[in-house]
Amino acid sequence: MRKIIRKKRRCSYGLLYVLLFIIGMMMVVVTPTVAANHVEERPQAGAKWEEVRVEKGDTLWGIAQRYRRPRQDVRLLVSLIQEANGLKPSELIYPGQILLVPIE
Repeated sequence: MRKIIRKKRRCSYGLLYVLLFIIGMMMVVVTPTVAANHVEERPQAGAKWEEVRVEKGDTLWGIAQRYRRPRQDVRLLVSLIQEANGLKPSELIYPGQILLVPIE
């Protein structure tokens, strides 16, 4: 009886590995598709930019929420602000700092 139980367990682990492989492959296929959809939302090269002075208590997220277009993903705007101002994801902003923010 023990041999039968062990075979069932090996079978279930094999199935688990196959499922994990399929999920991993789905992530590889879906991730570039999602990223490609966000590229379309980026402003064109001729976009208008506004200089924004950082006030005490401001965050990139808060600034992005104030200046985003309707239905625009705030995360995308945060990354655009970081890119335009040469900010690294972990870099802090300070009161008095001037940031370029796309407005169109």
